[in-house]
Amino acid sequence: MKDIIKFTIKSTIKVFLKLIPLDERLVILEGNKSYDDNARAVFELMLKNGLNSKYKFVWFVDHVNYHKHLESIPNVKVRAYGKGFKSRTLGDLWDELIFLYYNCSAKVAIFCNALLGFPWVERQQRIYLGHGLALKNVKGKLGSAKHFTSVISLSPFFSDVYGVAIPGCSDLITITGYPRNDFLYSFGGMRNRLLTEYKQKLKIIWMPTFKHNLNSNRNDFSVERDSDVSLLNTVFIEKLNKVLQQLDILLVIKFHPFQDLNYVREFNKSNVITMAREDVERLGCATYELLSVFDALITDFSSVVYDFLLLDRPVAFDLTDQQDYQNGIGFIVDNIEEFMPGERILNEDDFIQFVQHVARGDDSYASERERVRNICHTFEDDKSSQRVVNLLNLL
Repeated sequence: MKDIIKFTIKSTIKVFLKLIPLDERLVILEGNKSYDDNARAVFELMLKNGLNSKYKFVWFVDHVNYHKHLESIPNVKVRAYGKGFKSRTLGDLWDELIFLYYNCSAKVAIFCNALLGFPWVERQQRIYLGHGLALKNVKGKLGSAKHFTSVISLSPFFSDVYGVAIPGCSDLITITGYPRNDFLYSFGGMRNRLLTEYKQKLKIIWMPTFKHNLNSNRNDFSVERDSDVSLLNTVFIEKLNKVLQQLDILLVIKFHPFQDLNYVREFNKSNVITMAREDVERLGCATYELLSVFDALITDFSSVVYDFLLLDRPVAFDLTDQQDYQNGIGFIVDNIEEFMPGERILNEDDFIQFVQHVARGDDSYASERERVRNICHTFEDDKSSQRVVNLLNLL
């Protein structure tokens, strides 16, 4: 009986939603439920071109208060991403109604992760910019091809990966490069603006991908564990901090925006700090503006490594949890090792050895980075946002 009532309510709501007319001037955006990522880069270029005098822009975010400053820009609003009708608070229900209204009436929906727009809205453009395509097995986890009118890709290689991850999307793919990578080319200015309170000679960023998703029960490991990052323990971090002090290096551990923080540990040492999505939001910068500041990257199976290759700086791969990951969500390619152009970290000593190599300027993987970079990137410039704006045909 409950299922029948639920179906009836949804069907009734959909009938009313279909009566909402399309607003030819409305553009809605989402960047990992924040003001960030590929959508931010495209939006900022559209502002530079003065498109807010012609169109109305609405950003959907989780933390509205962090981004209210955007509303000082003419024709720009910030709204809460809808939480569905399960919430019992009137505020959340109102947010959901507003969310549905804009999703039904928008002429253009631009999003990186959480879907915007509806397939049954005629003449609506729904542009999936992506939030990074790692080689983990995400088949069926990125949404249905029918939801998209365009899918943005980095290269023919990643277009093939998208074709597997989103069956039926091949005809929708356009290779433009990721707009967020444009931010990587502004690293000179960012060095003078971000993390300036830390005076260390070198900076390394450690960016593990999420294993437990903040927004669902998803666990990409094969087993349930207390920690999503084996090396992220108090004893090792204390030891590592002393090494980093001697080498004059700052290590920033930046968690994935959807990482469930109950499964990781946060630290605030002299040479080791952790950052979550809210910390980047407080800085007021895009994640990839922050990324450009660092001299080296450590990750595991995150897509960030393929973007970082554009900077041609050393990378290392934390593989201490690879087996549980392989047995869990797994990978979308069989030869994952061929796409790891950097040092392998299998234990604590390997981690320390990598930071020592960075301190000395030892870099033996430059040719491997170039090989993988040529596979992953059709474009190596700061024009990806422009190519997407051209595709949108809003000028």
